This record gives sequence, structure tokens and C-alpha cells, in this order.
Amino acid sequence: MIRLENREIEEKKDDTRQEKDSRLKWKPRSWIRLLLILAILVTAGSICWKIRHMSGSDIAGKGKDFLIGREGGVVTVTESVLEKSVKRSEMYTAEYPYNGYAVVYEEDEETVKYYTAYEGTVKAGIDVSKIQVFLDKEAGIIIIRLPQITVAEPWVDPGTMEYIFENEKYNTETVAQEAYKAALADLSERVSADTKLADTAAENAKISAKALVEPWVNQVDEDVTYRVEVLLYGEGNEDE
Repeated sequence: MIRLENREIEEKKDDTRQEKDSRLKWKPRSWIRLLLILAILVTAGSICWKIRHMSGSDIAGKGKDFLIGREGGVVTVTESVLEKSVKRSEMYTAEYPYNGYAVVYEEDEETVKYYTAYEGTVKAGIDVSKIQVFLDKEAGIIIIRLPQITVAEPWVDPGTMEYIFENEKYNTETVAQEAYKAALADLSERVSADTKLADTAAENAKISAKALVEPWVNQVDEDVTYRVEVLLYGEGNEDE
């Protein structure tokens, strides 16, 4: 009887251990889906501002080179000089990264064929040819007017795309092309719904324009202390 009882106890221990192991050992697909869910949550707040190849000091240096000159010669502050300075910069267009996923369905739009994760970007900025600069030497005011922000068509990096198939029969030769269209459509929808993108791009364009002029303009003309104002599209009096 003691041996039987001991055996029953050991069998119960084994059952408990196996049940615990089965809970801990997820199938690979379960892990991937968990990662996708986490990626979606992170993506909601993953949009960030990024200026390529230039730091804040580099922007200011661009303005210094034009207004003061690379050789240190003094340039008179005029509207034309200021306008050329701010228009020649490439700092007004920024690239915003997005991470997301798309679901591809059968024709019934209910049966899931597969999921595709992707990385993409979208560029937002201004048309520098439409920048306007106004100079009031007597009042010591420089006004820079920026045009409306434009958002370019988003781009998906095909090399970053990964798939989770509900059934291997959907893993065909045309899956890459189909998945790319789905990812691009998903990203376009995300960008359209992103109300903060244009505002962020506008504010950073404003910072860039001011950094090009303000640190150096008062070193050129010692007789006048200038105040630089940068107005975004729709701000202030357009007739000024």
C-alpha cells in the first residue's frame, strides 16, 4: 500500500510539473504575436523628430557662413541677404520613422491570411522657395514667414518586412508584393490620422529658421540690435 501511495504521489508531481512546463513553453507563433502586440503599443508613441546630418550648432554655422562669410568679411544685413540665407538651408525637411504591422485578409475580408510587420518613414517639411523675410532696421525686427507644412508620400522599407502566416498555403511567390501594398496602405492611414506630425514639423522648421539667423545677425551690424521673429503659416498678420 505504501508503494502504491508513493507512486500516486510521484505521478501527481509529474503531472503538475508537466502542466507547469506546458504553460511556460509557448509555441513560436505565440511569442511572435506577443512581440507584435508589444510593437503596436510602442508604435503609438514611437514618432520622433530627427534632423539628418546636422546638429543645432551646424545649423547656426550655416547662417554664420552666409551672413559673416567664410573668410570673416562683414556682410550688410538686408532682406535679400537674409532671405538667401534661410532659403539655402536643407534643415526644414525632417524624416519621421514609423513601425507597424498590417493584416492581410482573404477576399471575404474576414479570413486572415497573414500578418506583416514593417518599418517605414515619412518626410515632412516646407517649400523653401516660399519663405518670406521682412526687415525693419529702424525697429530692429526681422520677420521670417514660413509656408504651410507639406507631408510627402510615406515609404516602407521592404527589407524590414516579416510575416506570420495563418496557413502556409498563403506563403506564395506573390506574397512580398501583396504585403508591401498592405503595409504602405497601413502606413498611409497612420500618417493621415497623425494630427501631431504637421505641428511637430512646423515647430522644428521654426526653430531651424531662427537658429540660422539669430545667433549671428547682431554680430554683423553693431549699430542695431535685431529681434528675430519666425511666424508659422497662418500666424500673425499676413499683410505685415
